[in-house]
Amino acid sequence: MPVRPVSPDARLAHAQLIAALDRWISDRNSRVARDRVPVMAIRVGKPTIALDSTGNAASLTYRKRFSYAGPGYAEHSTIEEHLNWAKVDGAWRLLKRREPS
Repeated sequence: MPVRPVSPDARLAHAQLIAALDRWISDRNSRVARDRVPVMAIRVGKPTIALDSTGNAASLTYRKRFSYAGPGYAEHSTIEEHLNWAKVDGAWRLLKRREPS
């Protein structure tokens, strides 16, 4: 099967989305850990990114592994998560987060 060339705009959007995802995960790690549990970690696998035809909306799907630990408890799990993003004023913003129920 032939490989379709990726446009420079799509490569840039992918890089920007990966950076936005990294910032979101980092912020989420620190906020959830600070608010709820003494020790927490979220790690994500390589996301699958689908850009719409305009290049201004995208969906990311990835495997999320997380661990919570505190006095007398620990939880470890892996789920698939789906995020919808839109480009607003030149920056990628998270619109919707969906996990399996």
